[in-house]
Amino acid sequence: MELKEVKKILNQFGKNVVADAKANLKKKGRSSSGKLANSIKYKYSEKGQDMIISFFMEDYGDYQDKGVRGAKSIYPGILKNDQNRYYKYKKSPNAFKKGANVVPPTSAFDKWGIKRGLAPRTKGGQFAARTGLNFALARSVYEKGIKPTYFFTNAFNRAFNLLPKDLEFALMIEITDNLE
Repeated sequence: MELKEVKKILNQFGKNVVADAKANLKKKGRSSSGKLANSIKYKYSEKGQDMIISFFMEDYGDYQDKGVRGAKSIYPGILKNDQNRYYKYKKSPNAFKKGANVVPPTSAFDKWGIKRGLAPRTKGGQFAARTGLNFALARSVYEKGIKPTYFFTNAFNRAFNLLPKDLEFALMIEITDNLE
């Protein structure tokens, strides 16, 4: 049995998750450059009799989705003992010393600060040095963490909750077609 209807349902599931995740990012204001949203993709494949749906996105998308515990505080939604949200900044006396990699790099905030209108300007309107601003942003993220958005988790769960009904219907069609 080829199961064309099931393949169609699984591909639609992948498309729905991707579209919903992109919409969630936009709604939550986490799509300043569009790089993360553009990177969200799915792939349907078959291995023997297994049908596989894989999802892909930029690595930092998982941090945006699940959140990151800060070294000093925790956003609501990130529980201290929750093993599902395993990302956290560690308290380290060397956190801001050269070569320590526990703190997000200041370069990660350079373009972000410009897009958010935080970058300082000279009297002539040109951008001023942003080193201090980038350091302050990195330190703030290190201490406070990143608030979870669940942009992907919610999209996946919504689509997954509809999947059993769709699959049941698709299998019924496949069986009926093959009996005739």
